[in-house]
Amino acid sequence: MEHAVSRIRRPWVGGSARLGLATSVAAVAAAVSYILQRLASAWVGEPAWTDVIASAHVPYLWRLALAGLHGATAGTVTGLGLDEVTAVRGLALLPRLLPPLALALAAAAILVP
Repeated sequence: MEHAVSRIRRPWVGGSARLGLATSVAAVAAAVSYILQRLASAWVGEPAWTDVIASAHVPYLWRLALAGLHGATAGTVTGLGLDEVTAVRGLALLPRLLPPLALALAAAAILVP
């Protein structure tokens, strides 16, 4: 009697490299976008974030919305524009690229008043 092997499909575990890279790019793009917007706001003289939060949240919320839009756009373009082989290569580079980028973003966030 043959033994039937049950194969359980797990779509998120070991799934598409394109999806993984697109998600990573979206998260990085949103973080970079927010920090660059905050640096630009500080450069032109917008009040500190504590004052922004006290004054109706409008500039802060706009920055968050734009950062989310930039992240979603970058993730979508990455996911649709790359094939699996290129996505696997891109994912292999992330462990070397993300730590220095995260350090630079953290430093920039600390330096902004």
